[in-house]
Amino acid sequence: TWYLSPNPITSTQTSTLVLTTGLNTPIGTQALTVTAYSGILTRTARANLTIYPVSRPDLLIESLTVIPTTPTVKNNFTITLTLKNEGNAAATAPFTTGLYLASTLPLTTALPILHWTIDELAAQTTITVSGQYSLSQTGVHTFYAQIDPLNRITELNETNNSSGPHPVRFDP
Repeated sequence: TWYLSPNPITSTQTSTLVLTTGLNTPIGTQALTVTAYSGILTRTARANLTIYPVSRPDLLIESLTVIPTTPTVKNNFTITLTLKNEGNAAATAPFTTGLYLASTLPLTTALPILHWTIDELAAQTTITVSGQYSLSQTGVHTFYAQIDPLNRITELNETNNSSGPHPVRFDP
């Protein structure tokens, strides 16, 4: 997007062209041609605009495992999540990760059955978190995991923070 500041201008003023790029703007140098028309006068200026990559974290759930793979009701089972920061910057503020027992996304109204607080996650690194839980009903139960559900971290991609469905069968 763009705008002129100030706008409009008079013949004795100058104006600044302000360009705003988005996350999908290609990285690199782009040639710009700006042409201004004012009555009978025309002015053209050429310039290069260099777009640099944004440094931000990108948090995601790399894997979810349940041990034992077929748990039995009323006995603890272990859930392990592998969390990854695929971004080019560290996530330096505390954020949470939650495990949900839900049938569908989004998880906006569900409360996590387990949750973890992560203080920091460096760029291009993974960590694992684990917890135990038990269920009292047999059958197939569906789990989802979500990293940074409160959007405390500004990321390169905010749409890849959920993992699931992960159906798990529970025997008597």
